Amino acid sequence: MRILEINCVGDESTLVAGARISLDRHFSDSAMTLSVLLDYIGDSTTDTNAVSCHTAAKHLQKLLRPGVQTWTQYLVNPIPGLGWTVAGTHDLGNAPTILPHNPAAQIVNHYWAETVPNRKFRLHAEYVRPTKALSLPSAILRLALHLKQGSESLLLGEHAWRQGAHNELRSTLGDTERDLENLHWFDNSEALLCAKGRELSSPSGTKVESDDLHSAMNDVVWQQLQVCVGKKLNCINDHDLSVAMAEKWLIWRAELDKDPDARLRLLEQMMYPQTEGINAKHALRIGPRTVELMEAAIIMLLLACVGLGGTHWRSIEPIGDVLNIALRHWSGEPADTDGPRLLSDGNLRKLLGQSPPPVVILSGVEESATELLQAGMAEDLEAGHSMAAERQPRLLVTRSQVYKQLRTGTLDKLQAYFQKCWNAWHQAREAAIEACEKGY
Repeated sequence: MRILEINCVGDESTLVAGARISLDRHFSDSAMTLSVLLDYIGDSTTDTNAVSCHTAAKHLQKLLRPGVQTWTQYLVNPIPGLGWTVAGTHDLGNAPTILPHNPAAQIVNHYWAETVPNRKFRLHAEYVRPTKALSLPSAILRLALHLKQGSESLLLGEHAWRQGAHNELRSTLGDTERDLENLHWFDNSEALLCAKGRELSSPSGTKVESDDLHSAMNDVVWQQLQVCVGKKLNCINDHDLSVAMAEKWLIWRAELDKDPDARLRLLEQMMYPQTEGINAKHALRIGPRTVELMEAAIIMLLLACVGLGGTHWRSIEPIGDVLNIALRHWSGEPADTDGPRLLSDGNLRKLLGQSPPPVVILSGVEESATELLQAGMAEDLEAGHSMAAERQPRLLVTRSQVYKQLRTGTLDKLQAYFQKCWNAWHQAREAAIEACEKGY
């Protein structure tokens, strides 16, 4: 005797109710969503390949709840040399008004956007230390370092990736001494199996993805930096000063828009002091989390150029070339193991090197230029011009007495201040020459 037991779990109305409960987690109107979904499946019955999880989600995109969770996964093939697979739902939700020119740009725009919450970035690959050349792991590391609030990273071997970031950046992005400790990174050994993904099956395909990610990240940083600088310029109280700085910024912005390489060199100079010995090519410090540092550096550079009559961001005539450092904290010289510290802590010579350029701008330093020079270089301007003294900048500019000009200063006051600084250098130089001629 054989017994067939049938358990009835409900009629069609029960199934519909269960489906609506599931849909309600992600969609604003579960009844309408179910109706649209059933119509979509019915219309696609003649083509068995037309319906997939991703195509169905794209079809229902406009019905998604605001802030629905999205994700992206970079999955390396376990067999060496067989490349990567990229998949995800980063193309769902609010579609951009201008479509990105490549898939990598779409990922960057999604994860570095200001207003897209609830994003998960998944990486299923072991940590690989960046080499001198750009690579996909270094591009992914940069993307993960600068995820916006509301996003988190799920990494295979998260501890190794975190330690790798500390090693490459020497424990600071340049803002604080602990700015790598609040990364929303979590360990995850489970890879998602996706029916649809973008294959990077060759070394050339992987390189293209890496280059596209880096290029897209540079573009997003530049866009965000322009917005920040524009807002700051709009808040300047003195009309003449506001106009002078805005006109100069318009010229610079147009030139930098046309020359991405020059733009990247400017940002690299701001975020990577040469004396620190960190490879700037991977641009790990250049991202949304450090845009405010770069904004302050641009504003300080504009103030100096307007105050001195300079026309270019690279040099101020007749003084000379400009070194513009945006960092508040740095990690010291390559052999230094004391960890991150303020730029003003310690000998300024270690930061600027033995032959600093004529103009040095330190937008992350609150102390006055006089305090820094006395603490870290020659004891006074006149001594700094002696034959035995180490070379020092002709003009050292910090936030002290300069940045407040945005609120309380005028164009005339700013120009008078910088003229006073420049005259002081000339007077000290003349005094040094006179002392040399007299033999003491």
